Amino acid sequence: MARAEFVTRDTCINCGSGNLHQLSDGLFDQEPLQSFLANDPWGEKPMPYLAGQRWSYVKCGECD
Repeated sequence: MARAEFVTRDTCINCGSGNLHQLSDGLFDQEPLQSFLANDPWGEKPMPYLAGQRWSYVKCGECD
C-alpha cells in the first residue's frame, strides 16, 4: 500500500521567514489524532496511508 508523502517546510508559508518554532508533533497513528481521523467521515479511511508518519505543528517567530 502506498504511503502518504509529506513536504517539510523550512520557511513560513506567509512571510518566508525561517524562524519557525515547533509547538507540537507526533505520529498520525497515536492518540489523540488517531481517534479524530478514524471518526471523521472520510470518503476513504486515511489511516493506512498515514501509519507511522510524523506530523509537526509550527509557529512563525516573525509573523505569528
